[in-house]
Amino acid sequence: MYGAEEIFKPLKKPIEFGVIREGLLADMIIIDENPLQNLKVLYGTGAVRLNDATGKPERVGGVKYTIKDGIVYDAKQLLKDVENMVIRQKAERPANTKVPGQQN
Repeated sequence: MYGAEEIFKPLKKPIEFGVIREGLLADMIIIDENPLQNLKVLYGTGAVRLNDATGKPERVGGVKYTIKDGIVYDAKQLLKDVENMVIRQKAERPANTKVPGQQN
């Protein structure tokens, strides 16, 4: 709330976004881990953590859903869609194609 107040105070306007309130714009992410314990759980793919019970590393967290302008997106499905697009592009592009900025 304080960030939203600081944005709109100099404009002498009521808060239009930055807080969750009926009638205001709010973009959010839904996660199942506490980002205060590990900010890496905010990555799209989550973070690797050691499972104390098994002694093995496991992937935890990651954005589950993104809400943009009131539309809910499945973040894991979006990542999968992008991965599939990259695979298709790599298959369609000849191996010797130069990509701008890429070293050979």
